[in-house]
Amino acid sequence: MNPKVVYQVYKALSDEKTRGKIITICVAFFFLVFVPISYFVVNNPVAIGMKAIKSIGGSVGDINVNPVQANLSEAQFFKKVSVGAMKAYKDSGVFASITLAQAKLESGTGSSGLTTKANNLFGIKGYNWTGKTVSMMTNEEVQGITISILADFRAYNSWDESIQDHTKFLTDNKIYAEHGVFSAKTYSEQAQALQNAGYATESDYSRQLVTIIKQYNLEKYDKK
Repeated sequence: MNPKVVYQVYKALSDEKTRGKIITICVAFFFLVFVPISYFVVNNPVAIGMKAIKSIGGSVGDINVNPVQANLSEAQFFKKVSVGAMKAYKDSGVFASITLAQAKLESGTGSSGLTTKANNLFGIKGYNWTGKTVSMMTNEEVQGITISILADFRAYNSWDESIQDHTKFLTDNKIYAEHGVFSAKTYSEQAQALQNAGYATESDYSRQLVTIIKQYNLEKYDKK
């Protein structure tokens, strides 16, 4: 090291005022830079989000793809999905109105890229899945932060197959029963149970489902 530089450093440190400023700068750097970086490394929202998603065998997020022109009106969409939704209600206890609301919300009334490309109405990812998959970008809300990730989603041969797998997905993953999805007495309770179980990462997911059900009077399909 250059002797002149060493001397200048020594001289600066010998001065009490200069030394105090240097210490203040170092302390400020520690708290403003080092501590936040350390916190982010430990609490990386991407890693935490992916871990949470994997822990329940594949949850869903907002499908972040360019929508295509919908071929069905909302009335036509609900009519097409209602048959499978009502059967699922009889077989599993998942309210038909919930299935319909989730299908509309996750698929953009059947017009999302994921639905048109892979017949995936519910945005279910490809974890613990041996069938066909398709890779798409998706938004996830983790610790209040929205992030975009590339994920594999399940691909189906038809919408009916997607509806059937949606029911199987809920019944096979114990976390949904543990959070009261199948013991819910109303669609509102079931919507909240799905959110509590981590079906989607949005903090207002249950409210969105209930709003859709009320707006389109979907409870009329809840007949066993």
